[in-house]
Amino acid sequence: CSDCPRSYYNTCHGNYYTNSCTGATHCDNAGPLPSAGGGWVDTSYYNNNCYYTKPVSWGSPAVDGLMLATDVDTFFTPGTLVCQNESNSKYVDAIPVLEINGSETAITVNKSNPIDISWSSTYATSCNVPASNTGVGWSGSKSINGSEPNIGLITAPQPANSTAPPTTLQYRIACTNSGGVQILDTVPVTVTCTPDLTPDWSDCNKNCGPGIQTRTVRYANCFEQVTQQACNNGDCPVSSEWKEVRP
Repeated sequence: CSDCPRSYYNTCHGNYYTNSCTGATHCDNAGPLPSAGGGWVDTSYYNNNCYYTKPVSWGSPAVDGLMLATDVDTFFTPGTLVCQNESNSKYVDAIPVLEINGSETAITVNKSNPIDISWSSTYATSCNVPASNTGVGWSGSKSINGSEPNIGLITAPQPANSTAPPTTLQYRIACTNSGGVQILDTVPVTVTCTPDLTPDWSDCNKNCGPGIQTRTVRYANCFEQVTQQACNNGDCPVSSEWKEVRP
């Protein structure tokens, strides 16, 4: 007990014990004690324990989601006189349920087709679309329960061409409970591009001999893809007749 050198044990022990037991049910100083006579007091003699409680069962949540402990157990932290009782009350997490086209899990949709979004949360005080959301047509504060139908995907980022990976949007909502804890839910939406109609090949660009013909495929609300193929692979015909040439 370095703050009271050359003091009697009973004085130092009282100060040490009283000032150190905070935030707990009680503390103890079990172990062999040094002499109570005058001189230095060595606290390494003590096996200090701090006792605190933890809830082990909870009652049903109230309307606002508050739950109270119905039973607690006592624990101790050896070797210290500082510990903290755990709270006997807590709020239920306001877990949101986000659905895209009726699905809570990842879906794939065509870019030309709109989507329907619905969500709900129990014990929430507020909900909003967080900054981490990448879904188009979906932002701002939201009610605790609601739906938004016919959200278009035309403005969604598109792949460079038909061989590039499709775009996946992360539609998200976050809801907060009365205790200030926010829970996030996410539904990934993969946006695909499909061709409208596959047109016929164009006429060959040469009447004879090797040439090229093209075809332009349009992907709805995405891009156009131009492909080419060889045509007239045979050589042009050559005449074998001789003609007289006058000087």
